[in-house]
Amino acid sequence: MKIFSKITSNEYNNRLEKILDNKPFDENVKNLLLSMLYKIENGYNDYIKVKYNAIQKEEFMEKILNIVDEQCFEIKAVTPKTEDSKPLEEKDTICKIDIDKGYILTYANEEDLLYSLIKMNLLQEVYAYNKKNELKSFEETYYGKAIKEFILEASCLNNSEIIRDFDGWSWNNNLKNNADIEYNLVFQNIMMLSIKIDNIEFYGKKFEAIFTDDTMSLEKSMYIMMLTLVAEQNESIREEIKDRLKELTSLLNLMKNNKAFLDKITDKKKAIFSDIKRIDETLNDKIKLRQEYEKRNSKLPNKDKIFSVSYLSDILERERQEKLDKIKAMNNFLDPSKYAIQKQKIENESDLLNRVIENLEDNILKKKSIVNLQMEFLNKYIKQIEQNANSKEYLEKIIYQFRYYCLLPISKGKSVNDVEELQSSIQKAMNVIIDNCIDKEIITNFSDSASLCYNILKYVFITKIIDLKEIQIRIIKVREEKYVNEIQYHITISIYDTKEAESIYNETIYNLELLNVKLNKRIPLFLK
Repeated sequence: MKIFSKITSNEYNNRLEKILDNKPFDENVKNLLLSMLYKIENGYNDYIKVKYNAIQKEEFMEKILNIVDEQCFEIKAVTPKTEDSKPLEEKDTICKIDIDKGYILTYANEEDLLYSLIKMNLLQEVYAYNKKNELKSFEETYYGKAIKEFILEASCLNNSEIIRDFDGWSWNNNLKNNADIEYNLVFQNIMMLSIKIDNIEFYGKKFEAIFTDDTMSLEKSMYIMMLTLVAEQNESIREEIKDRLKELTSLLNLMKNNKAFLDKITDKKKAIFSDIKRIDETLNDKIKLRQEYEKRNSKLPNKDKIFSVSYLSDILERERQEKLDKIKAMNNFLDPSKYAIQKQKIENESDLLNRVIENLEDNILKKKSIVNLQMEFLNKYIKQIEQNANSKEYLEKIIYQFRYYCLLPISKGKSVNDVEELQSSIQKAMNVIIDNCIDKEIITNFSDSASLCYNILKYVFITKIIDLKEIQIRIIKVREEKYVNEIQYHITISIYDTKEAESIYNETIYNLELLNVKLNKRIPLFLK
């Protein structure tokens, strides 16, 4: 962070101008890039306060400059509903990218341009990784493809938030459609639980583990939603999921007749052994190896062509090992002690895919699945807070983080905090945060009554005041009503930023005498 501390806004602008001097972009695109950079800088101070896990502005700016300089060789910005924009509208997409040519086609606005640059960068990273590390077998599966596509799209939405939702004056949630809202919500769940998406196991082994580990209910729900959201938009993956479900259903039906099932396994093993024999013969015969090299390359696009015959040998060795792994898996069906485990895995995978298909066919059920995922997420999130509550720095971040979560859209016009089914879990999370922050003397203790304190401080988690450390709270008693055994108080709770009240809320309480602060006085939320 200190390395960039002396870099000014003008320097970033000047550096971009120098980069653009050597680019064949038209003036419209160059002006759009400069405007985009200005908007990023203008909103970043607010963004990094609101977004608990955002990278430092200097690092983000360097990344954008690097993408434009080293990865983009042609950018075309088009107006919607014109002849030039047809390739985008036909695919209902924001951008069209060719990473080999460094080409971007996108709409002529700063948000879509930033989204496109982020996507170009991510696609380049995936391509570089695949070149360096040959694809593992699970990356060719329906789930490997779907998870990668989900993370790619959700990451682009997440990283273009700085322009989409922050304008230097205010913070708004401007996601355009339900698909984007749902992608973003599930992605933020993953981020808030610090699940490592850059770990290759996330795309395969962790997914496969949910079929044998009953403790991974949350992960299972996350993967179901990822598969659902991708399959909803990607017909190819949707068909792969349906085909896999048919295969599993057929296998389970076959397993009802043990003899027929074992005969099927034996036949499949013979076919795989035959493939292994062919690979061995190819590896041990230079002529056959060369023929295989030429055959494969004749079917591949230039960017995917196999580098050399030696490289093909490595590929064949990996394919051979994959087939041996399949033989090993089939042997588990032939082993009575492992048969039941294998059958359970098939049943669990079948159940998961059935739930994906049900979500695709019933939008109401899909929405319930999203809400249920939030319930499971909140349960895990609360435990995570409790485990780390000894750190004042952590708790300060959590106040911002949970405020951010509460205001995430869950559907058009509705935030997480508005969902009735989540109120109990949200209240529990707020209470855990409030209690620990008061104990660590981070925020003001407004009352010794847990319920009164909650009724006052819950509004902090739905305010859009950027810097929570600037907040002041004023409580005013409007009136009181006496009953036989109690007094009911009607109060207003005003949340202040600087001069004016940002919001005023009405509450009815019964224990105003337990208030630890004076009425009619502005009290800072954070202790100095």
